[in-house]
Amino acid sequence: MSPRVVEEGQPISVEVTYQYDCREDGTRQVDLLYVVENNGQLRAESGKLRNNLVNALQNLALAVDYRNGSRFGMIWIGCNWQGIVPLNSGKDHYEGWLRQISSIRGQMPGGVNFGSAMRAASGDLNNLAKEKPEGIPPGVMLIIDAGSIECVGVPAPQDDASVGDACNAAKSEKNIVILVALQASQGRLNGCNSRGWYFRSSSEAGNDLPGLFTQIRDQLLEGKKPQTTAYNDYLQPAYFQYQDLSGIPRDPDTVVFGTDLAWEENVSRSNPRASFRYTYKVDTLQGSGGIITPITIDPGPDLQYYYANGTSDQLLLENETVCIYRPGRRDQDCGAFESGMTATVVAGHQTATARALPIDTPTTDPGSVTETPTIEAPETDTPTPDLPTETDEPPATDTPTPQDTPTTTVRPGLVFMPFALAAHAMP
Repeated sequence: MSPRVVEEGQPISVEVTYQYDCREDGTRQVDLLYVVENNGQLRAESGKLRNNLVNALQNLALAVDYRNGSRFGMIWIGCNWQGIVPLNSGKDHYEGWLRQISSIRGQMPGGVNFGSAMRAASGDLNNLAKEKPEGIPPGVMLIIDAGSIECVGVPAPQDDASVGDACNAAKSEKNIVILVALQASQGRLNGCNSRGWYFRSSSEAGNDLPGLFTQIRDQLLEGKKPQTTAYNDYLQPAYFQYQDLSGIPRDPDTVVFGTDLAWEENVSRSNPRASFRYTYKVDTLQGSGGIITPITIDPGPDLQYYYANGTSDQLLLENETVCIYRPGRRDQDCGAFESGMTATVVAGHQTATARALPIDTPTTDPGSVTETPTIEAPETDTPTPDLPTETDEPPATDTPTPQDTPTTTVRPGLVFMPFALAAHAMP
């Protein structure tokens, strides 16, 4: 930001630059079991519901990478359940899974009995349990509730579990339960799902299913895939206010009371790396003089990353202080503040000049050393002293010292706040 010493009523310029790199190779390993209500209910809307559902299931399946150890399978639900594709891995098994998804036609007779089907699905997932890297779900059960009536008098042993018990058992076994409720179901199983994994269609023909399954794909297979980034600044309302129309390349996307600012950017799948730079002005309020303060409420401005799985990360940025002085009272209000900044600059300058090239190298040409500005004596009537040799101690009078002490703050320009989010931060 610039300047850091300002008269009340005058503006301060702020600049922030950040970049992200969210490129990833492949998708997450997952054990995914479809539990699909596959009866006459899917033939509603002249078969359009079935077509939209099958296309959505296929698109999610095509995003699963059979080469990374993922496993996949499918159970069909009617009054009885059928294990159509056992949970397994490999290319041949994967191709068989895709074929069976395409064969869904609503061919199971009767209504639906979710309890027994979910018990069977949990058994499949748990029987094949294995050690997995951190962040990989132990098992994923994706349930399609099409809204058929519940069956009565199901023959044993399939009538051995209530829906509520089966839902609780699946979640307690640390499986992820994804529920996709088609419109006719009226969301009756809401709560059976794991937290954050409930998706409800609002179209009788399931026209919104492709979009819902795209969300599931991103959330399940991409892990912490960022969807949105946001830069936020929370100005101290007693001393500062955003200057309207000062933002470059645009004003904030959100401005609340002139003090809470936010710029948001979408992270696209086609462009997973990008850079952003915002500059804007903050006005100091009349009557704010005589104060030394950060412009942003503690702990400072931040960058937020919002991920597809509903989580977020925060990165706090530097919260530099400024001194606001009353008209005609710069020295009185900000003299000590400026002296502190000047001392920092001078200390840094002295450290830099101390890094002179060594002069005790035997091959050094005395003539070239004489021409070096950092040790050349000023032109006076006094003869130029001999240059030191390897055994001479340099005279104290030859040590260069700063000739002019800056009376104002030396600043390289506006604050540059870089941020890089590497791919390894995207588990």
